Amino acid sequence: MITVAHKRYLSLPSSVFHALYISARNHIKSVLQLAKHFFINRKCQNLSNSSFPRDFWHLAKKHLQ
Repeated sequence: MITVAHKRYLSLPSSVFHALYISARNHIKSVLQLAKHFFINRKCQNLSNSSFPRDFWHLAKKHLQ
């Protein structure tokens, strides 16, 4: 979706195609942010249900590197 909008903007730079490109880019950013949020929440739930505290520290160390 974003590549089509970007190609149209590059082929004919107009305010309409630029607005479509910006809209597509912002939509993709929000979808990625939402996916990251759900992933992190699921990881936190899995860690809180775990009986091994080492799972948390392994994940924490991995993300801090």
